[in-house]
Amino acid sequence: MGAISTSQSSTELAVYFTLFNVDQKKVGFTDILMRWSTLYKLGVSLGYTYVHKPIICKNTSKIYNFLGFNNSFNLQLDNFLNLHHSPNQKIYNYRDFDYSSIANSRYSPRTLFSKIKNFIVDNIFFSRYRLVDIVINETFLQKYSITDLNDLQNYVKNTILRQTHNPQKIILIRFQLSGARKKFYYLINSQLADFPDRLNLRTSYFEARDKQPIKSKFLADKLKLLVHIRQGDTAFIETPWKTFIPVYGKKLFTELNDPSQGGYADLIDVNDYYHFVKKFTEYWDAEKFSLVVSSDGYKKAFSLLHDNLSQFNFNSKQIKQLQNTEILYQKKFNIFDEFKYITYLIGETDENLYNLIHSTLEADIIIMGFRNTLGMLLKIIAHYYDFDNPPIIIELYKKRKPFDSKSLLGIDSNKAEIIPVKLDDCNWEDLILKVNKAINARRYIKK
Repeated sequence: MGAISTSQSSTELAVYFTLFNVDQKKVGFTDILMRWSTLYKLGVSLGYTYVHKPIICKNTSKIYNFLGFNNSFNLQLDNFLNLHHSPNQKIYNYRDFDYSSIANSRYSPRTLFSKIKNFIVDNIFFSRYRLVDIVINETFLQKYSITDLNDLQNYVKNTILRQTHNPQKIILIRFQLSGARKKFYYLINSQLADFPDRLNLRTSYFEARDKQPIKSKFLADKLKLLVHIRQGDTAFIETPWKTFIPVYGKKLFTELNDPSQGGYADLIDVNDYYHFVKKFTEYWDAEKFSLVVSSDGYKKAFSLLHDNLSQFNFNSKQIKQLQNTEILYQKKFNIFDEFKYITYLIGETDENLYNLIHSTLEADIIIMGFRNTLGMLLKIIAHYYDFDNPPIIIELYKKRKPFDSKSLLGIDSNKAEIIPVKLDDCNWEDLILKVNKAINARRYIKK
């Protein structure tokens, strides 16, 4: 696709790009970061200039202020298109996004109406600009036989050339990512592990901490060990009568005789984490470690279960037993009390989330469990990495092996040493050897 002359012609044009509705759905803030960063890498890799539209997370409205993220970019969309005036902003929001590149029919009545409306809006309100919309998903990649980054770059360049008839206009590409995304993540991050323009989000984060300080939960003279136990709205609840109820996934609110029968992910219980951490720290001296144990806990899981009790045929005795079980579940994390230097971050609050993020960026070693996703902490590391002091990440699993974080997230050994560990088949000597090697190489040992 595309010839050398195509590339040369497109680079003569001053091209800007922004992202459209990257935060439109109610998803986690690291999911939004993933959508944002892959599209950002694509635009920057083409040599285009980024125009930032501040993003928000509907789940955690203040998170990007805490991260200092929206202050990382000088060129803002409101200034670029003069959207400060309310009528301009409303008109911009009224303008449709052009989905014709992935539509089955490019000339359906709805598509034609949208194109006509966009043409009128652009010529009246945005006459200085040529807005070029490119939506990307796995259907799009398949439709245009795009298998690598070069194919995608050439598609974008050719699209600009086809749609740019007036060289006096300012070209603004609006990228949107929709639908299935993993193939796109792989396509981008397997070839662009780092931001092509050397964007440093970590610097922005610590600049935000200068304005809004946060106290470390670790002791300064210890090895900083973060244990992240994801539960909350993805948990399994074990009933007193020895069945298991997932609150998320294809078999949510279904009683299972064994957790391996379904659910969002393998059941890795608090006790599993505790026994692993206990044995792991005993290979050194447990007092060398400062622990932070973080989890969203089980409050949300039990709330979801209580809201859906009508789906079960539980009698009053069983419901009472479940209420007592909830009390016991809230005490599960107390098993870590034997560790001398420990701080708990249990429960879904903004403060706990902020402390978890800060602890993630400070930690020497992170122990987490694979949850059939790309992992919140891994996505934080993928964007806020520290080449000078990369952490060691131990990713626990039972049956399903974790994803390849290097290909999907761009986390290579310069950003983190990721070690997958199968809980019931752990080669401890090999694991400790790897961790010791990483600790010594990065001079983590505290004296």
